[in-house]
Amino acid sequence: MSLILDLRGRLSHAGIPLVHPTSEHVVLANVFGIIKNFSPDVAINPWLQSVTKTEDLCANRWSLCFWEKQERPIGILGEGNTEVDLVLKSDDWIVFVEVKMDAEASQNTKNDPERNQLVRNLVFAVPRMRKKVSLSSMSLLTSPSQI
Repeated sequence: MSLILDLRGRLSHAGIPLVHPTSEHVVLANVFGIIKNFSPDVAINPWLQSVTKTEDLCANRWSLCFWEKQERPIGILGEGNTEVDLVLKSDDWIVFVEVKMDAEASQNTKNDPERNQLVRNLVFAVPRMRKKVSLSSMSLLTSPSQI
C-alpha cells in the first residue's frame, strides 16, 4: 500500500530504524499525501463511504489540511486549542481524522481528566460542523477497543 509502511521495521546500515514503527504522522502524510492527488471518486469518497457505511458522504472536491490547529470553542473553559491530524473539507462536509497506530487515544486531556482525546476532538468539531451539516449526520469512527 505505502512505501513508508513497507519501511517500518527496517534498519539503516548503521542499525537505526528507517521509520519509527509508530510514526503516525509519517504514515498519515505518506498515505494521504498520495491520495490527495487522485480524483475524490478514486480514493477519498470510496474510503469514507466504506468506513461510514453510507453513500451520502462524498464530494467532488476535498481539501486536506494536515495537523490543523482548531480554535477552542467559545464556552469551553480550561482547554486550549487542539491539533487534529487531518481535516478533510468540502462544501458540505468536514471530517476530522485522528490517526492511531499501535496506541490508543489518550484517556484524558491535560485540563480535564474526565474527557478523552476522541471526545475532545468531537467538542472541537461540533461548532465547525454546525456551519456545514446537521448534527444528525455526525459520525465517530474508531476501532472497537476505543468504544
